[in-house]
Amino acid sequence: LFYSDIQAQIREALEACGKCSVRTECLEYALANQEFGVWGGTTERQRRMMVRRLNYEKKKASFYSSTVT
Repeated sequence: LFYSDIQAQIREALEACGKCSVRTECLEYALANQEFGVWGGTTERQRRMMVRRLNYEKKKASFYSSTVT
């Protein structure tokens, strides 16, 4: 269920995650370990977007902090 490519099963897995008490920890684990499937109420694609956004924000913050003196 959590490792399926079938959209109906992915939706079912995401719904199950919504009721889980360790969702945050699960998401953190998946982000740190680049896991496949549904983890922490997110799909792989959603987590890739999160990582890209975080990397962009880090680069932007680094750029602006290095230009301010």
